Amino acid sequence: MASSFNHTSRLVLESSTIEHSKVFDQWEIEDFEILHTSEPKKDCLCGIQTRNICYIRNTSTNKKAQIALECAGKFQKGVPIYKFLKTIPKIFEGCRRILENFSAPASEELVEFAFEKGVFTEANKTFYDEHAKYSFGSLPIARQKYRKDLNQLLIAMLSSAKLAYNRLKERQTNIAAPRLIEYAFEKDVLSVHEKQLYLNLWKRVNIPFGEFNYLSVDEKKRLINLNEKIIIRLKSELLYLPNGQQQLTGFFGKSQRMPTGLAILFSPPSQTPRKRKRKEFETDSEDES
Repeated sequence: MASSFNHTSRLVLESSTIEHSKVFDQWEIEDFEILHTSEPKKDCLCGIQTRNICYIRNTSTNKKAQIALECAGKFQKGVPIYKFLKTIPKIFEGCRRILENFSAPASEELVEFAFEKGVFTEANKTFYDEHAKYSFGSLPIARQKYRKDLNQLLIAMLSSAKLAYNRLKERQTNIAAPRLIEYAFEKDVLSVHEKQLYLNLWKRVNIPFGEFNYLSVDEKKRLINLNEKIIIRLKSELLYLPNGQQQLTGFFGKSQRMPTGLAILFSPPSQTPRKRKRKEFETDSEDES
């Protein structure tokens, strides 16, 4: 059983204060990761292993640690660490919900985390906050698609390189998720230029209605070439993942809003949409009226 004292004492050693009541003012949640069932588990700071991990960082010492979902869910109200980690189970629960059903709304905590990390814009968050209470079937077609687009982005945010690789391998016109792009760069599969090019294409593909078919011929060619490169070069490492996989550096940085962050789904469908050129868009407009 996870012990609050054991976790707290270990975090105190990585902090610049020994006062338990002040320790967690120095720590912040930096990132989350869900591992594929074929991937080796990662260690919580208490020693147990998990496939659902939360990465935290001390803002004073810059030390980092890992907390397992299994531990975060066992802390009781009243202990200092509870307040710091209480959102972790709710974030993973929200992710598990949309993994099981892309039509379902994510948890409020997961949406808030995506906003804090610059993955969601304010417009994305507002859309989610306003529409989470509605059943999927009651939403207009365009808004149904928009919720699925946002959910896909949330999954990409938490997916491990292995999970992202499997999805890419299933369909070569898919776009690699952030950790897979980062993994390919760290393994020298992608150059600095190719990594930036891929991230730019990722933004283009993930904006509302910005699907693969609407990329230019040259962009489609570039995307498929990069996907082939990633699939072939990383096959031995990610298709058959060794236990000694190198731990990736976090894709997301400090918890702060930046105007040039990863917020890529720029604006939700409007209540009174303007006419669109593409027939698909006209159909969506009729559904919303």
